[in-house]
Amino acid sequence: MRLVHFWRQSDLYFRIGVILLVLIVFIAMLDPLVRHLILGEGIEPLEIGAGGPFEARSWQHPLGTGRMGRDMLALTVMGLRYSL
Repeated sequence: MRLVHFWRQSDLYFRIGVILLVLIVFIAMLDPLVRHLILGEGIEPLEIGAGGPFEARSWQHPLGTGRMGRDMLALTVMGLRYSL
């Protein structure tokens, strides 16, 4: 009950921050599933040549690819898991 009251009385920016933090932790916990959805079956984010080098954003690579053709979104999710 006190938690609900605290949530209602809190600042909007605090609520947004808590929601973003929970979302980031949730994505980091589901890293293998997210990686499978992004890259497909059996492809590792560190594998060189998953796409062409410096491809622009597309449906297949939402953040594009890097110098070695690695998917940037998959690398970001993988790094998020290790940083937490």
